Amino acid sequence: MHEVNREVLRAEMLRLLLGRYRLKEIAKIQKLSYSTVRKYANDPQLMEELKALSNDIYQELDRELKMSNESFNDRIAEASGRALEKLIELIESPSEGIALKASTSLLDRNPETSRMNKIEAEHHLTIDPMLLVHAAAKAREVDEYDEKQKVRELKELPVATNVQ
Repeated sequence: MHEVNREVLRAEMLRLLLGRYRLKEIAKIQKLSYSTVRKYANDPQLMEELKALSNDIYQELDRELKMSNESFNDRIAEASGRALEKLIELIESPSEGIALKASTSLLDRNPETSRMNKIEAEHHLTIDPMLLVHAAAKAREVDEYDEKQKVRELKELPVATNVQ
């Protein structure tokens, strides 16, 4: 989003906050997601401006942000529990593909079996597996380029003819 647009949205948000609108109401009015409005509301500069204009509204917003953060974490914890139960159920699915995906998903979330684990070497060198995958892909690209370059060079060599 362009800086000017952000400033306009921020100024409008400040005006609406001073009008005692809640963040969810502001999100609807500004046609933004609730998380975007929360992000703007958490801006230290906006909070300072709001505090200077109205300490009461500043404290209300601070409470609302803390409460919504706690409820957000509670909702994630609850949904995570339900998702885990569903994955466990899907492991027993008669469809082999579904059972495999559920099993893989569970294994990837377990730190001991995850494919996304970082590997530690003797010297405590930590290597991200995705970095290795990326490096291997780049190495293949370099090899392919070298092969193409050799072919070009061979094509440019003069052809020897038998002249007697």
